[in-house]
Amino acid sequence: YDHYIGIRRGQNGEHVISVDKVMDERISLVKYDCLGVASLVAINEAMQEDNIDPWEIDINNPDFEHDEAIFDLICSGKTDSLFQIESQGMKDLIARLQPRSLEEVTALVALYRPDAMPAIDGYVNGKNNPSSIRYAHPDMAQIFDKTFGQNIYQEQSMRLTKVFGGRSDAGADRMRKCLAKKPEKVKEEVGLLHQEILNNGYSKELADKICEELSTKGGYGFNKSHAAAYGVICMQTAYLKAHHKTAFFKAVLNLNKDKAGKVNKIILDARQFSVEILPPNINNSDMN
Repeated sequence: YDHYIGIRRGQNGEHVISVDKVMDERISLVKYDCLGVASLVAINEAMQEDNIDPWEIDINNPDFEHDEAIFDLICSGKTDSLFQIESQGMKDLIARLQPRSLEEVTALVALYRPDAMPAIDGYVNGKNNPSSIRYAHPDMAQIFDKTFGQNIYQEQSMRLTKVFGGRSDAGADRMRKCLAKKPEKVKEEVGLLHQEILNNGYSKELADKICEELSTKGGYGFNKSHAAAYGVICMQTAYLKAHHKTAFFKAVLNLNKDKAGKVNKIILDARQFSVEILPPNINNSDMN
């Protein structure tokens, strides 16, 4: 390259370069996005407080995955301090959706994103009345059967391009990149797909329908693996709130101790769960 990249020393003497993600790729570096999830801090503190074995809240543990108290709590709408589902909009969606499994909690998390919101009514109707689910083509059933006929995950949009457009994994990923990061290129990519669907022997009517739906995307949507990981953390917070109430409220209070309004809200919520929070005591209180 005909220009230089500045290198500096970090706090521990390590070499640090400051470049954007495009240059990152050009010089063959791998970019990691490290997401700080505050709820994990509260989960860990509650686990230490009550000496909870990690297996107790491991998604590979069937007793945890199918614990009815988790879903009873979520469906009750008393979701303050639960990961990803404490906003009023999410509570309204929960009231309609009534999730009773990891699969449905995963969908719940993904549906409350701009690209998936148009699918909310169809998902709720499909769950409540499976006979109402209609597919534009029988080959779509294999893609949308778990989401009651609705396209809510990036992987489903990718699978559409493979099944109907005959695309390779790389070609499907090209569509995902446009939907996720390059909305200005979505229409161009959808135009290519339209011809690919026709070349694959499907009707123009079906190609129009698929491409029209995909062209409305390109805002912000989740891949299923991301939504599922969020769904597991959501279930873990619900489990702790249902089964380890005092430890849970203690942990979320410590997490929010510098936010007076949030502390007040947590105290009121704790009362609903018969957890009494005492006022500060000059003799007995400590930092946390």
